[in-house]
Amino acid sequence: MSENTDYLFGGKRQNRMRGACRHAPREKGAALVLSLLTGVLMLGLALPFLFKLSGQYHVTDKSYKSMSALNLAEAGIERAIWELNHGDISTWSGSSSERTMPIADFTASSGAVIGNIAITVYNPGTANPSVESTGSVAHAGAQNVMKTLRIVLQGTSPNVFNFGLFGQTGVTIYNNALTDSYDSRLGAYGGSNIHHNGDVGTNATNNPCISLYNNGIIDGDAVSGYQSNPATAIYQGNNATISGQKSALDQAKEIPSVPAPTGLTFRGSYSLSGTDTISQSGQYSNFTLNNNAVVTITSDVTLYITGTFTLSNNSQFRISSGASAVIYFGGSMSISNNALINNQTQDPTKLVMYGTDTFTGSQTFRNNTNTYAAIYFPKANVTIYNNGNIYGSLVANSITLQNNVDFHYDEALASFQSGLGAPAAPFTMKSWQEKI
Repeated sequence: MSENTDYLFGGKRQNRMRGACRHAPREKGAALVLSLLTGVLMLGLALPFLFKLSGQYHVTDKSYKSMSALNLAEAGIERAIWELNHGDISTWSGSSSERTMPIADFTASSGAVIGNIAITVYNPGTANPSVESTGSVAHAGAQNVMKTLRIVLQGTSPNVFNFGLFGQTGVTIYNNALTDSYDSRLGAYGGSNIHHNGDVGTNATNNPCISLYNNGIIDGDAVSGYQSNPATAIYQGNNATISGQKSALDQAKEIPSVPAPTGLTFRGSYSLSGTDTISQSGQYSNFTLNNNAVVTITSDVTLYITGTFTLSNNSQFRISSGASAVIYFGGSMSISNNALINNQTQDPTKLVMYGTDTFTGSQTFRNNTNTYAAIYFPKANVTIYNNGNIYGSLVANSITLQNNVDFHYDEALASFQSGLGAPAAPFTMKSWQEKI
């Protein structure tokens, strides 16, 4: 009985084990399908995130390379400014009106190549050169990310009007003539607007190169030439007065030549009796105002007089309020009794007089001359005498002030940009823009 039972029980056990083996593959297949479905579901959930992440990476990468291109463009700007201020831009490719320099494979300090730079400098020999710089960084495939900057620079011309009087070869002041100063930005000369900066200077070093005697007054400093001895180069006698210091220049003052203007309409010879107005620029062979004649400048004009500029007795060359005149002289000047260059603006920057290289010899202002002007006659020997009053600044080869002439230096002219001579470093940025 027990054997049969064991047999039966053994048989049942055997049968059950065989049945379990028959169901196992089905269960494994179901689990695999479930795993695949779960994977597909998770992939479906992940794909939008991955696409979004990929787009963000693309945008971030382009933004990074765009910033790199902008930095390269700025590096090109800095290189151009350095070259203009301290280097020799004439070694760059191009001409005097446009210079270019490419910088390929610009590298970081680690040695990794960042990108390329292309620099162009327009009008490098002027006071306002402009610079364009493009930075280029490789992006996707053959595409590049590029950024371009454009700046305009401001140079400074030699300051020719930083003295009341400056005579290249010497200055003489005597017989109650004087210099002092004021500032036209503060109003008219007089009262509290009378200052003590009527400085007188020269590039000369001979003894004496500045002579002051017979009650002559320099209400300011007297400055002799570079490496001169002020004690002997500046002569002071017979009740003459220097209110400031006697010293020597730290370096010779630059006295640039005046180029003759070009492109002006030739208007022949001008001779006036009576009254007239001028509102247009022009070039004249001679310019004559006969006795009592009055010509009035009514707009901003440039005049070039290649021959003689003559103001006869009691005549007036008048600049009306709101107008200005720049006058170039190429021949000679004659201003007679009580004739006036009458600048009604009372602003010396509104009447600027230049003598070209052919304006030489003796040029004279005499007998009650009164004007407001910035006068630059580097090749002429200028004499002013007999009761004149001039407000502004005067530069000439030599200068003589005598017989009750008062010269009032306008301190505002110390910052006046004459445009003469090569622009001086450093160039500074006047405007900046990113080109789109």
